[in-house]
Amino acid sequence: MRVLIIIIVLLFRKASWIWVMVGLLIGLIMVRELGMFLRLTAALLLSRVLVLALLLLVML
Repeated sequence: MRVLIIIIVLLFRKASWIWVMVGLLIGLIMVRELGMFLRLTAALLLSRVLVLALLLLVML
């Protein structure tokens, strides 16, 4: 986290707004991808848990 802040500060000092915008865009895209990935893994885990629960109910 600190590294990110330092990089942002350095970018602002250089005042290369193009790079700042590019960095923000890349960050947003990465966050979006991460969110999608987390949602997918959560959905997979939930489906597995549900399947296991159903199997247990059937077994009982």
